[in-house]
Amino acid sequence: RLILGCKNTIIPSSVEVIGNNAFSGCTGLESIFIPASIESIGEEAFWGCSGLSSITIDPNNHVYDSRDNCNAIIKKDSVYYDIYGNRVAIIKDRLILGCKNTIIPSSVEVIDNFAFNGCSSLRSINIPTGVVIIGDYAFEGCSSLRSINISSSVTYIGESIFYGCTELMLYCYAPICPTASSYSFVNTKDKTLLVPRSLYELYINNDDWNKFDRIIPLDDTLDIVMNDTGYKTLYYDGSYILPEGLSAMVVSDISSDGKLVFKTIASGDESGVIPSGEAVVLVSDKPGTFRLILNTDNNYVYEGNNLLLGSDVDTITYSNGNEESLFYKLSYGPSNTDLSGVPGWYWGARNGGEFPIEGHKAWLAIPVSLTKGSNGYSMTGTPTYANEIPADIFDEEAVIYDLNGIRQLTPIGNGMSIINGKVVIIIE
Repeated sequence: RLILGCKNTIIPSSVEVIGNNAFSGCTGLESIFIPASIESIGEEAFWGCSGLSSITIDPNNHVYDSRDNCNAIIKKDSVYYDIYGNRVAIIKDRLILGCKNTIIPSSVEVIDNFAFNGCSSLRSINIPTGVVIIGDYAFEGCSSLRSINISSSVTYIGESIFYGCTELMLYCYAPICPTASSYSFVNTKDKTLLVPRSLYELYINNDDWNKFDRIIPLDDTLDIVMNDTGYKTLYYDGSYILPEGLSAMVVSDISSDGKLVFKTIASGDESGVIPSGEAVVLVSDKPGTFRLILNTDNNYVYEGNNLLLGSDVDTITYSNGNEESLFYKLSYGPSNTDLSGVPGWYWGARNGGEFPIEGHKAWLAIPVSLTKGSNGYSMTGTPTYANEIPADIFDEEAVIYDLNGIRQLTPIGNGMSIINGKVVIIIE
């Protein structure tokens, strides 16, 4: 029996039992290997091991496994009890320990009591279809947990499962409110529940589930796909809450040396909000899909200057002032400039003229007096003054093909086109 371990422990193959609290609070433990000999793992054996990122079990172990490299301990053929010792069900696959890198297999039926308890480095988790029960205190103390998806198969939610979690966004797709108690969602600060609109009334009228600070229909969300460039324009006549990893900035001015001045007005890392009707550039450090939530408290206003404009519908670019402006769209620098291939703002039509743009996207309108002859700007604000910036690249008479050789009326947004014999890449 192993009664005490540390961050450097290698469990001998002669050990059959890992005792209660054996590694409890060992924050320096990063990985653990469970040998084939282990037949029993005690309660809270790995509680508070916040640095744990790798869990592996010998494939010859007959009691536990870590199937599909899931980074978890799964117990097979188990009898499930609640915290009071009452027998609830006979379960074939029960996840008893997870870590910050766990991917829960769809074959798991129960997430055990305390399974992720104290895992303060866990940031998001998906509860797949197949899971029926989420045990008591399963995610208690997961202070960094921001997002959790609960599938339609879940029927039971344990007590205090998110105790100590902050700014939690819980997506629940169960067609019937999972059984919960008045203590299931206690002491969860700033928690948001998102459900399909068809289930909204069901959840908002449930005395246990309506304890969330906000309950939002999922169609009041907006999924944004960010590519490798890390930039995308956005405009909505509605205010949205940014998720973690995404920020929004405006072009507030042009400096005395002719560079664009960018200003971050909202950050998802700080629960930032994009004001209604404000054209912005979204910025992310990595590609992926980010979900924005409609902000029903529409009182936030950005009072600073913004040279970006946008529209909810397809339109032709325009400026707000009386002074003549040049118009730019988010794209890559043309090959015949010193900003070749660099993401930034470049003319969308001959000589900086007006051009068509899709709804919910933004463009840059700069008064001629401020451009100082610049035909484009990088996302660091650096201007280019090349004399041969695409004079006809978006001209109505331009010859445009996609990469399959099919003639197009307009260049392909977020893609490659062949325009007048030149390959052009556009991001929007």
